[in-house]
Amino acid sequence: MHVVSFDQILDEKNYGGKAANLSIMFRNKFPVPAGFALSKACFDQRNNANFQLEIQRDIELALNRLNATHVMVRSSAIGEDDSDHSFAGQLSSFICEKKLETILTHIAKCWDSYNQEHVRNYSEQANKKLGGMGVVIQELIDPEFAGVIFTRSHIEAHSMLVEYVRGHGEQLVSGQVNPMRFHYHLKEKTIAGDTQISFQEAIHLALQLEDFYGFPLDIEWAYRENKFYLVQARPITTSPRHTRVYWSNTNVNENYPDALSPMLYSIARQAYYHY
Repeated sequence: MHVVSFDQILDEKNYGGKAANLSIMFRNKFPVPAGFALSKACFDQRNNANFQLEIQRDIELALNRLNATHVMVRSSAIGEDDSDHSFAGQLSSFICEKKLETILTHIAKCWDSYNQEHVRNYSEQANKKLGGMGVVIQELIDPEFAGVIFTRSHIEAHSMLVEYVRGHGEQLVSGQVNPMRFHYHLKEKTIAGDTQISFQEAIHLALQLEDFYGFPLDIEWAYRENKFYLVQARPITTSPRHTRVYWSNTNVNENYPDALSPMLYSIARQAYYHY
């Protein structure tokens, strides 16, 4: 099968880590928006007209089962969410109407992102080669807030790190805006800083999920109408650095004029270490 819903087992080698983890969380009753995934065979045979026609019929049936007017079409490359390199923000995702032709257009755009120059450059720098691409189609949560939870902060020991923005989380991942940020101290069970909403449910879910997986996680979430939804979970790839590092705004803005995303932060940190 090449078009499979989240309530079925999606293995990483055929559907990618993002799809596999969404399936695991969905089947274990975590609050994950419903969806389905395309196998890497759909990508490998994207020029096979007969194969694609069969896949289109399966996609249309799967779309009819989704209770949403809009969906996310998301990359799920094989090796994208590994424990050593996450490729965060490198491959494309899109918001679009739940119409078959529109979905097919954005699936093709998702596939095209696999061969973008910056993805090749990242792959060479990380010495990590992707092994094809699955694609996730998922009900869209139009969030009031969205962000990430690192269940183990790379800045402060014995803490979670939460970063978030108003609206869609793509603004955070792409570095379009500076996120709001706070730490949750695991020993004292306290939040260090002011927050726009209550995060107790999110922290509880993050602790549950980390316990379920058995290792620290980078969790993407969306918040709407007093409910948190989990839209991705992957191993944390940033090494802890609990000694504080201070950069002047002058140097940071000179070298990195855009807002610092988590991915750009990891690059900048290494650059300034060797500066």
